[in-house]
This record gives sequence, C-alpha cells and structure tokens, in this order.
Amino acid sequence: MARLLVLPPLKSMEPILLDGVSNILHENGVLTFDRLDGAKQYYIYRSQTSLTYSQSEIVGVVGRSNDLSLSYNTGDIQNQYVYGIRALSYTNHLGSTTVTNDISMIEGASIRLATESSGQGLRFYANKPQSVLSDTHGFYIVYGETTRQDLLDAINNPINNEIIVNQKKVFKVEVPDVEVDGTYSVVITGIPSIGYTQKISVYAYYTNNQQTYISSNASIRSLLEVAVRMENLDQGVTQSKDIINEVKDSTKHIVRNAFNAYEITGIFETNHNLIKAEFIKDWNTLFQTNWTELNAQDFYNHAIVGKLSGAETLAGSRLYQFFNHTNYQLKWAWLLDYLLSIDGTVWTSRQIEAIKLDGTFESYTNLYSGNHLIYSIYNFFYESHVVGGYTAINFVTNKQFYDTVVNFSNSIYLKLDNYDFLSVGQSIKLPNPPADLSANFSHYLIGSTTYYPWDNYVVTSNTKIKFMYQ
Repeated sequence: MARLLVLPPLKSMEPILLDGVSNILHENGVLTFDRLDGAKQYYIYRSQTSLTYSQSEIVGVVGRSNDLSLSYNTGDIQNQYVYGIRALSYTNHLGSTTVTNDISMIEGASIRLATESSGQGLRFYANKPQSVLSDTHGFYIVYGETTRQDLLDAINNPINNEIIVNQKKVFKVEVPDVEVDGTYSVVITGIPSIGYTQKISVYAYYTNNQQTYISSNASIRSLLEVAVRMENLDQGVTQSKDIINEVKDSTKHIVRNAFNAYEITGIFETNHNLIKAEFIKDWNTLFQTNWTELNAQDFYNHAIVGKLSGAETLAGSRLYQFFNHTNYQLKWAWLLDYLLSIDGTVWTSRQIEAIKLDGTFESYTNLYSGNHLIYSIYNFFYESHVVGGYTAINFVTNKQFYDTVVNFSNSIYLKLDNYDFLSVGQSIKLPNPPADLSANFSHYLIGSTTYYPWDNYVVTSNTKIKFMYQ
C-alpha cells in the first residue's frame, strides 16, 4: 500500500486549527466518528500500541461529507489496533488528536439495598480504562429505550435547554469517583411501584478538552427485570422478592406459548415444556441424575426408590422426598395443586394428598406407590396419556387443561431475551405473527373480537390471542 502523507500547510493563509473529532467508535471492523465543521478531510491513524501520530501510522483518509456521522472500514474485527483521527483544515493544518472511545457500560444492573441513610435503587456500572484521560465522567439516564444516535441527536438539539428523548427529560449525572479497576456507578432511586416495569437506558460518558465521548453501548434494564433475573440466578434477596410481590398481579407479558399462539400472561412460566426443563433440573440436582428428558417407565422406577414398606404409604420415596424437600416444597406445591384441580382419576388426587401429609391418606391401604401421580406428571410435561397399568390424567384429549396453568404457576419466573413487561390498563400495539406462522394468516381472535397486527389492545388480564387463518 502506498504511504499516505499529510498535505503541506498553505503558508500564504492564516492557519486554521481545528478541535479534535468527537465520538470515535470502533466496532465490528468499522470506525465511526462525528463530522467536524471546517474539516477538509480526516486522517485515520492506527497502531498496536499508543499512537504517536507519525505519518507512518496513517492508514486511510476520509473526505469531507455533509453527513453528521462518518465511517471508515478498518476490517479489524478483533480490535487488534488503537485508532485515532485528526481533521485537516482548509489551510492544511492538522487538528487536535482524538483516540477511539474505550469507555463502556457494563452489562446488567443491580438493586442497591435500602439503608437508614439511603433508599432502594437501581445501580448501573461503567468502565473507563485508566489509559483514558478525562476531565469529568458520568452517565446519561434516559427513561425508555433509545439508541446512541438518538441520544446524540437530542444532545445536539436541546429543547428549552433540556435534552429530551421519548418525550422525557434526559438526566446527565456527573460521578466524581472511579474505582482502581476503572469502574464507576450511578444509583437511580425514588422509583415508585408503578415504574418498576419502566425500562431505563443508561450511557456512560467522559469529557476531555471540552469534548464529550459517549459509550457505544447502553445498559437497558427495569427494576422488575433486575429482580426477576436475580431470582432466576438464585441470587434473590428480600428486596428483589418484595419488588416482585408488589407488582406481580398487575404485570403482564406477551409470550408465544407451547401451542403456537400468543398469550398475555403474568411473570411466571406457563409453558409446560419450559416447566419440564426446570423440573428436570431440580430433580437432577437433588438426586444426582443427568437427565435431559424423561422416559415414563424410567421416571416411575426412579421416583419410587426408597419408599417405606407398606402399600399404604408413599413416605421415603424420591417422589415424596422431592415435593417435601426444603428447597423444592414451596417451589413445586403449585404443580400438585394444579393436578388436583383437573384430576378425574381419583387416585391421582389421593396420592397428592398423601404427598402433602405424612405419605398416607385417610384409611386407604394401597396408594399404588404413587403410580397415577407419577404418570400424570409425565403426561403434563409431554402432552401425553401414558399409563403404568392403572389410570393417569389424559393430556392428549384434554388440551384445555393447559389453559388453567396460569392460575397456579407462582414460582418459576419467565426467562426472557427481552423483558418487555406490561402493566394492567396499558394500551399496546398487537405484534405481527412470527415469520414461521405468518403463511395464510388472517387475523387474531381475542375472546369473540377480531384484531389485526398493530391494532390497539388494552391489557386487562391473562388472555389467549388465537391465530386465525384464511
């Protein structure tokens, strides 16, 4: 590649010295930066160590543009180099130096516990490497989701001297201290229960020589999302449980259920396939198995191991141990209550009552080792009607049984890629059907009312959204 040289200064003209270029970012092999007024062109510098801005480090030139943001393809997907930019003025004088922005938000957030002197809040973290020199640093706090570009546009175009995004004021918070590892944080307090589902977007920033640099990534979380994630990671504390309990009855979410339909449900899992995975995980943990799926006969044989002698008791069996274990009794009690509510086999109910007690039930002299219950649990997970010589709840011809899971499930939280929680009374736009279910799609049916994608719908309760086809 031919060596790139800086144009010689025009000695006949008064030198024009430009400031540094703002908001340099390098992601996925592309270097982006903000346009600088008065720039004739931009020199791109690259080094595997600290830049010296010698001409040997110039790897490219970007010409003048009217676009607000400019870019240069580096091809450096692995971020093996440090990049810098200097703008050239119309008198061919180089402007101030600017290096790539290394400040970043740390993924996630945490709940700061309340103390006597401070309230409960949502804490966000950023990292600013020690090599990054700054005059100030802090965060931009945006209510709702936003992109970095939208934030930049709002910063550059204030309304009545305020930064406005999503029709709400953006808060710029300067943080005085940085930990020795380069991290610093901000705590958002005073969030009312009505705002627990409100997502908050936080970007880190720092200033240097009157230039502001904003992180390329944001941390976007709601207080409820953080609480649910903590519970799913078995890191829940009293405060996270309190947050969930305060809004669990008024919070909903749209999910695609096990039967290829949308469903507005609460914050607890209702998909029997995902409930099965959680059940197997807990069973493996307690009994040191390594199952990924269940086989009906094997599950039965394993569940009756350890049962005390006598046909009248289920005590001692792994089935009894599981539903009475300190870690799992409360977590899975709802499953027994649910099966009890739909049972028509009689013996499944009697075995459930025995599990809840001391392993026996009333004066029955034979509880069949829990056979009916064990096979009913299996059938619930697999939409089946497998029997072990007796009877069991039939989930093949009674698919409607799954409709009431939502009334019982109260311990297994949704695990979501995107925690877009809804509040009762909130008006939403109904989404498009998933791509794999869109062929010949006609409309939705909610109760007896027809709806179409992007129609308004007011969230009121747990609701099934049926897909109707031509």
